[in-house]
Amino acid sequence: MKKENWINSIMESASEIKEMEPNPYLYNKILNRLSQSETGTAINYKFKLAWIGAIALVVAINVSALAVYQSKVKKQNETTAIETLSAEFSTDTSYNY
Repeated sequence: MKKENWINSIMESASEIKEMEPNPYLYNKILNRLSQSETGTAINYKFKLAWIGAIALVVAINVSALAVYQSKVKKQNETTAIETLSAEFSTDTSYNY
């Protein structure tokens, strides 16, 4: 009997629960947030595009600097080889007979 009374009291307390009413402006709030996120993505897209451009510029500068450095090293090696070879062909040899 005690157990049944306890169960009945719990069931009666649940019968007094009322359904919650939503905020009447909830739909407008949701629409405002959706429209704000659309404008926010355009700014974010431009920001990402600027970063992509900056990274591409840095990569292009590094590649061109590497190409210039390699061409200078190649020219320096050629110049050294030519100077070494020209020292072997000395045209100022004089023979005293």
